[in-house]
Amino acid sequence: MVQRALADTPGQPDEVQFFRFVNQAALDGYMNDERRTSLAAERDAAIARTELFPVRF
Repeated sequence: MVQRALADTPGQPDEVQFFRFVNQAALDGYMNDERRTSLAAERDAAIARTELFPVRF
């Protein structure tokens, strides 16, 4: 994680996290990592929504 941003505006996300990956293969490895995927149900129960999209810094 490169940066974490918090918001105080109702109706907006409470937190936005910025991750940096050197290439698509690194992102794919992160998304498919068993340590992450094994906790998916627990994460989904605690987090209202997740949106992934590319950005430029």
